[in-house]
Amino acid sequence: MTLRLFLLVLLLAQDPKPADRGADMDYGPFLTTTLSRTKSEKDADILAYKAVTVKVAKDAAMAYDTDLLRLAGAWTGGFLDLSFTHLTTSKGLFPSRPGAAPKFATKAGPGWAKGDDFRDPRATGRGPLPRDWAQYKGLYVDGDQVVLSYTVGSVPVLEQPGLLESGSARAFTRTFNLGPCEVPLKLLVFDDDSPGHVDVGLAAAPGVARLETSGKSTIVLDIPPHPAPVRFMVVLWIGAKGDLSGVKQLPDLAAHCKGGPARSVEPLVTKGALGKDEGPLAIDTLTLPEANPWKSWMRTTGLDFFPDGRAALSTWSGDVWICSGIDATLEKLTWKRYASGLYEPLGLKIVDGLVYVLGRDQITRLRDLNNDGEADFYESFCNLGVTM
Repeated sequence: MTLRLFLLVLLLAQDPKPADRGADMDYGPFLTTTLSRTKSEKDADILAYKAVTVKVAKDAAMAYDTDLLRLAGAWTGGFLDLSFTHLTTSKGLFPSRPGAAPKFATKAGPGWAKGDDFRDPRATGRGPLPRDWAQYKGLYVDGDQVVLSYTVGSVPVLEQPGLLESGSARAFTRTFNLGPCEVPLKLLVFDDDSPGHVDVGLAAAPGVARLETSGKSTIVLDIPPHPAPVRFMVVLWIGAKGDLSGVKQLPDLAAHCKGGPARSVEPLVTKGALGKDEGPLAIDTLTLPEANPWKSWMRTTGLDFFPDGRAALSTWSGDVWICSGIDATLEKLTWKRYASGLYEPLGLKIVDGLVYVLGRDQITRLRDLNNDGEADFYESFCNLGVTM
């Protein structure tokens, strides 16, 4: 009997500089990192320790703090500056930074009040809010659109970031679908006292919600109790104020939570190599798909197998790949990028056919809702850990 082990081999036609590879990679519609204002790890400079940054346009992004359920900041002029991070070097020196100066940012604190209280209840100022206050459930991906799912108290919330254009005016938008609620809720909309100009607007049916000013630079949205689900959109104009008359109907965000189109159609194929049966141990080679449409840097970190023999692999750059065709010949290995945008995952386990990934932010359970071979729901299985 010969014991067979698999060796993952990265074949390069030419070996570009690592910094070029990480910088050129397509990380998908969102990327999870620690986000800092500057090249610094000081608490005062950190926008969010667990930041999900969502592309809302080619040149615009919005970053969410999944610990505090708050919009940490938004900007135009690029996605993320990943230079000198783990994603572009073998050993990064700094956290990621916004791709341009934020148009606005919120201070570290809960994005939703408990009653009327926005004070941070966490003794150390790290980790998630208590679950009876708010709890992050995960996010859905539908093409290039991202919908966040969480609860405030017992109220289910779906939130979609976006960018609205009205003539030459542009605005960041937060579209909400809230479940029924027996108590009033308060959402922190704005609390940035730095120089600049932002106009805040609201698209909602009468009586659904109202904006209120608190102090010189804080705006809160009051949402009264409601026996039925409600929808509304918070609009943050940057520069010139535009017109909301074009917003005729607010979308049902649940439509994005059923499984979207696959982002890749054609699987990638490589050829493996069998080890020689010359003793009790043979090492077979699974050749990684270095040439891929996303320019993914294939630094594998975790590996496990499905009951049918397929393999799931995580990469340091935030991907999960599925490999099929692992047979007695290894002549045709078929690869598909199953997930992306995870926070530097270093561990992976398959349980009951589902992929669990251990990242720096949480354990994520990946769900393919429409059986097209790609994850649609990035479920927060456990986010109790503290990201440093």
